[in-house]
Amino acid sequence: GTRFITQNEIDTVLAHGSGVSEGKMRILSYFLREADHKKRADFLKSEYGIGGGSLYSVDDGWQSHDSKGLEISRGDLSKPYSKVTLSWSQVEKRIDFLVRNGRYATNEDIAYMTEYEKNQVARSVYTAFSNVPIERYSPFPNGFDYSDAVPIVRKTLDDTDKTAEMLTELKALLMETPSDDRYYKYREEAANALESYVNGTYNLFPGIERPKPAQQSELDEAMRVINEYVKEEFDSKSADYEDLRAVSLAFTSTEDGEHNIEVNVNLIEFSILK
Repeated sequence: GTRFITQNEIDTVLAHGSGVSEGKMRILSYFLREADHKKRADFLKSEYGIGGGSLYSVDDGWQSHDSKGLEISRGDLSKPYSKVTLSWSQVEKRIDFLVRNGRYATNEDIAYMTEYEKNQVARSVYTAFSNVPIERYSPFPNGFDYSDAVPIVRKTLDDTDKTAEMLTELKALLMETPSDDRYYKYREEAANALESYVNGTYNLFPGIERPKPAQQSELDEAMRVINEYVKEEFDSKSADYEDLRAVSLAFTSTEDGEHNIEVNVNLIEFSILK
């Protein structure tokens, strides 16, 4: 019997992205930062380009896309028995709906966002330094091409001191670059990206809640709060972190002096013990 292509199947195809490497991340990032529907539709048209192929998510399904839009069909390619054709503005509307309802990005996508951002910064920095004179600072060995250099810059971004040095050098390079130089805008973009990365404000996916990086940051935060409290209460610089399971927060005795009251906080299991 003839089976229609369901909305669910269309959504699955759309949520798969453009089929180009990291296309889905680019689409998501663009939609979160650009509200104009026409610009988004044009972006999708160029991101998808011309192509197609069989679909693993639709039985007997195919999809193809060109400058007019996206087509999903079932059955023989030359005479499919059901077919849906969407213009780029229809695709834009549906992806917009999926993004806003938390149905576009998977947990894996969300977990990958920070890494994706670091790669974008690394690519931008690579371009900025890609033709500096040999005697100048470069974050990668002279003559390294894109595929060799970008991973080196990416690794450097995990080192705070080296990243700070890279930013200082990049700003100096930008200052020396005439504004009509064809590299000027790339260097300016890279300097802005790297600076916001260093400041912790680089975000290509605004509005998406990301899981916090592991325990360490929570521990740092807890210590910061405790240190502020200890400073306020007892005028001492820092609490005693000898034993993270029992950090003393308060020590007092009952009015009759009979009993001691001690409050400890356990930073491993995050509990307060009296």
